[in-house]
Amino acid sequence: MKLLTYITLVVALFCCPKLSAQIQKGHEPIINWQNTLQYMGSNGAFQPGFNLGGAWKYSVTYDRTLDRLYAVEGNSFQTRYTLSAIDINTGAIQTIGDLSQEISSIAVHPVTGVMYGTDFYGGSLWEIDKFTAMVTHVASLGVQIPFSGLDFDPVSLELYCTRENSQWPLFNSSLYTMDLVSGSRLRIRDYDSLGTFSFDSEGLLFGKDYSVRQGGPYKLALVSQTSSALRPLSTFTNGFGDIAIIEPNAKIVLDPPLPVGGQFVDIDLSRGRAEADTWIASSLQGPGSFYVARLGVTMDLTNPTIFAGPFLSDLKGSLAISAHVPPMLSGTPIWFQAVQYHTTSEVVSTVIQ
Repeated sequence: MKLLTYITLVVALFCCPKLSAQIQKGHEPIINWQNTLQYMGSNGAFQPGFNLGGAWKYSVTYDRTLDRLYAVEGNSFQTRYTLSAIDINTGAIQTIGDLSQEISSIAVHPVTGVMYGTDFYGGSLWEIDKFTAMVTHVASLGVQIPFSGLDFDPVSLELYCTRENSQWPLFNSSLYTMDLVSGSRLRIRDYDSLGTFSFDSEGLLFGKDYSVRQGGPYKLALVSQTSSALRPLSTFTNGFGDIAIIEPNAKIVLDPPLPVGGQFVDIDLSRGRAEADTWIASSLQGPGSFYVARLGVTMDLTNPTIFAGPFLSDLKGSLAISAHVPPMLSGTPIWFQAVQYHTTSEVVSTVIQ
């Protein structure tokens, strides 16, 4: 009877519509990239990531097909440009090879995985082999001013670019879509101070607001595609460098792996949504399918209950909690999954000792 009461009370929390307005949806982890990776929060907070060292990182992009970051590095004399891959979890850099062109911006198609780039002088669109750094000419763009931003919208699959209409420190710019065959561009909108940018998985556009004409500082902004508005979200400690948005790939780890009834278990979440309410759900019936309407997500459990939460994840999308294991669960197989707005982790199964 106690076990049934426990399950009934917890299920009610998943289904209660009154709590929907209180959910902290958070955002996908956003990074500011130079030689140091910084995670950025919507309230202006920063959290250090990895000190990468090495050469200056001109451009960075997230590859959704391989779940990794790529960067273009250059030396201080701008005579050598190198393509590198970066492990999101450790910051380890793998040098792929030297680029034969002065590539300033890169982006990876979210479905085909093909990498494209533009050069420093805006003259051409290039296809780049992610595994060899070999560069192949795609189309001439017919301009001499560099494109300061390049990224794919993962919803429409269109390639977007920003082109500066004036030189530093003004940074007037225009947002375009670019044809992958001809290189022709469709002008979307002009902005006073939009620089580099990145799309999240839902097609929201975030960019750097270079408002130096007003004395700065540089800001991260949500970019409107229907007006010239830039809605500031946070302020950079260092405004230069590219940005990229990392798609969640949530995982949880139990410590100990075999929790003991009546004791506490440590649960670590990584690669979730940043600054988001997070629940640890459990099921005594195993894998399945369960839709949580107020989170807009389908869980991979049968009749899940809330084991712990909600807790707020950090700017990296990470979370470390300690939860009490009810004594009544001893000897019971159990399945765990972390759940956030639009995001779930992989399922972890164990047996309560």
